[in-house]
Amino acid sequence: MSQAFSFPFLEASNLLGVSARWDDSADGLFASRLTLLGCTGSRMAEPMVNGWLDGVTAATEAVPAMQTVRLSLVEAAALTWLQRPLLWSIRASVPVEQHGRFYCHFGKAEALRRQLRMENSYLGYVCLVDRTGTVRWHVHSNEPPTDEQVASLAALVVAQQGVADARLKHDI
Repeated sequence: MSQAFSFPFLEASNLLGVSARWDDSADGLFASRLTLLGCTGSRMAEPMVNGWLDGVTAATEAVPAMQTVRLSLVEAAALTWLQRPLLWSIRASVPVEQHGRFYCHFGKAEALRRQLRMENSYLGYVCLVDRTGTVRWHVHSNEPPTDEQVASLAALVVAQQGVADARLKHDI
C-alpha cells in the first residue's frame, strides 16, 4: 500500500442538487464516517469503479459507518455550456436510489487529479478515505478487481472501522 495523503478540498453537487464540501469539517462529506469513493472521468472507467464499489459494499454490509459515493469529473471547458443537458443525461443514466450519493464536478480538475494521483482521466479511480479526510488506499486502473483484491480491500475497511471505533471510544 502506498503512503497515505490528504484528500484535496473539493465542492461538488449530487444529482439531487445538494452541494457538499469534501472535507472533514462538521458538515463535510468525510465527517464521522469512512468513505469508499469511486471516480470516473469517462464511461470507460465505469466497469472498474463498479466492480470495486459493488464488491466491497457487498462484502462489508456489517460496517454501518461506511458510505459509498461516486464522483464524475466533467473537465472539458468547452462542455461548460452543456452542463445542464449533461447533468440531465447523467441523472437519467444513474439509478434514482444513487442520486444522493452521486456527485458531479464541472470545470477544471487537473490539480485535483494530480493531488489524488489520478494520472489518466480515462481510467477509473477508487479510494478509501478515513474520517479525517486522509486517503488510506487507492487504485487507478481500467481493470475490474479480482475477488481476492475485493476481499483485501474489504479487510482494510473492517480494520479502518476498528481503528475509528477505537479512536471514538478513546475520545469519549
